[in-house]
Amino acid sequence: MKKKSGITMTSMVIYVVIFFAFSAFAVAVSTNYNHKTLMEKGNIFINEQFDKLQINLLSSGRKSTDVSNIGGKIVFSNDDEYRFSDGKVYKNDGICISNVTEFNVKDRADISTISGYNVPSIDTNISQVVVNLKIEKYGVAKEFELFITAGDELDE
Repeated sequence: MKKKSGITMTSMVIYVVIFFAFSAFAVAVSTNYNHKTLMEKGNIFINEQFDKLQINLLSSGRKSTDVSNIGGKIVFSNDDEYRFSDGKVYKNDGICISNVTEFNVKDRADISTISGYNVPSIDTNISQVVVNLKIEKYGVAKEFELFITAGDELDE
């Protein structure tokens, strides 16, 4: 009796099924990994954008004696102006940050509480505004609230 050698149809089917199963598993793991990586990139991007805005506002506030909410814009006495348009916050007509979906400026007198801040006894003579903003990137969204004052008490 002659022994058959080589690849049979049954073994070929088994090899193909195993190949596609491993391929599907690899694609699923890769997609999940990419999704988590994009979410982490989104968190990093959002935090960088917020830090950039916060540093710019702090710098403008320290160099000013007055800050005002004029038509939804933040205007400092040193002529720095922050405005929101087309998903971007502009500082003096240059882009400061992007991917902003919400940007609301309120005077301190217009709100009763500021979440996360212990400011009920703040001097009402100090010029101040509050900014609520939301930044989104790669499916991640974060909301922030900034309490902005003008002047630097260390300079006095």
